[in-house]
Order: sequence, then structure tokens, then C-alpha cells
Amino acid sequence: MIPPVTMNKALARGKDGNITRLRSLSHLFYSQNNNSMLGQRIRTERKKLSLTQEQLAERIGVSDAYIGQIERGERSPTLETLVKIASRLGVTIDYLLHDSLVPGDDNVIDQIRQLFINRSTKEKQMELDVIKVMFGHLENNTGKK
Repeated sequence: MIPPVTMNKALARGKDGNITRLRSLSHLFYSQNNNSMLGQRIRTERKKLSLTQEQLAERIGVSDAYIGQIERGERSPTLETLVKIASRLGVTIDYLLHDSLVPGDDNVIDQIRQLFINRSTKEKQMELDVIKVMFGHLENNTGKK
């Protein structure tokens, strides 16, 4: 499991090039109006644990109205609140945000690279062979090379 993020480590580089501490996740991806996807993922995980909005709110120290607003996509949680939600639900932040982030080419390549971390050379070669076979099938089915 990924270690929890602390507010002291939550830094981002702004448009001006300066590094600042994040207080809200809205700087990262909410401009694309993805609040509802995050909220749906939180609601799904909360319900898996048979927790009410009130119970989750009480356990992380926020109001039940705030949890409801987050789940409906009306408000974006602060980074601190998202860390608490993820911790209480027993999931990682990246799992909660997965549907909210729009991956670009660099992101996809980083995800593929992560699959190769801590693998033996033999395992890496097997992964590469699987990718080659997959692309071979794609090319055969679409006629593209």
C-alpha cells in the first residue's frame, strides 16, 4: 500500500514556476469538472464498507453535508480531506482519482514503466513480449501498422 500523503509533502509547481503547498486538489484536475467521478468512486467505496455519509464524516472530522456535496460532485475536497477519506476507506488516493485524471501520452508511458519496476529481466522480457503480441493483434484487426 502506498504510504499516506501528508500536507507538508503535497507540493506542486504553479504556472509561474514557483513551488507551492497544495490546499485543494482543484489546481490539479477539477478544471475539467471531474468532481462527480471522484464523488462516485468515494460513494461506491463507502457503501462497500456499509458506512453512511454521517459515519464517514464523523470518523474523518467533517460534516455529513460536506461528504454529500463531495459525493454529488458539488464540492472538491481539500487534499487533507481526501487523504483522510482514502485512509478511512482503505484505498489509495490514486485509486480514488483514477477515473478523474485524463491520462496523456506521458502518463500512459509512466504507467507502463511502473509495471516493469522490481521485475526480473526475464519478467520484463515476458511483459514486453505480451505487449508486442497485443499490438500485433491490434494491427491485424485494424489493418494499421
